[in-house]
Amino acid sequence: MLFSHSARAVDKPQTMDEMWEIIEAQQKQLDAMKKTFEEAQAVISPKEIDTEESIQQTKEEISHTPEEKEASQQQTQAEVKELQHKTSILAEAVETMRTALVLPEEKEYKSAYGLGPAALKVYQVDQGLSIGGYGEINYQQIKALRMTMPTLND
Repeated sequence: MLFSHSARAVDKPQTMDEMWEIIEAQQKQLDAMKKTFEEAQAVISPKEIDTEESIQQTKEEISHTPEEKEASQQQTQAEVKELQHKTSILAEAVETMRTALVLPEEKEYKSAYGLGPAALKVYQVDQGLSIGGYGEINYQQIKALRMTMPTLND
């Protein structure tokens, strides 16, 4: 726990003096934390950190000869070409699957089972999307409305 005087809803300071005591205690804790942090930074100097990093970089540079670098670049280029080839093959396969699923083959339908060719087209599709519909119209001629509304008299 960072602060010894935690402010909870139940432990609210009643006066300004109590509030200042809490603030001063917290300030002392912050000062102690800053001092500890500065001491820790003094132990590890930035020069030591830079020296360790430069030693590591030099070791890496020495370990890789120009031939090794060129070989790794050629291997990377070969891997890229292989991945591009695989991607193009997969793209072609996906495209053929899409066209096969979305656009079913056109068949010539004939009347059968008392259904017309349009109805059989909907029911006999093996794959893909098949949409059919049925409509109904009811027409009634109302003579009373024609007499009262002049726009309907035409």
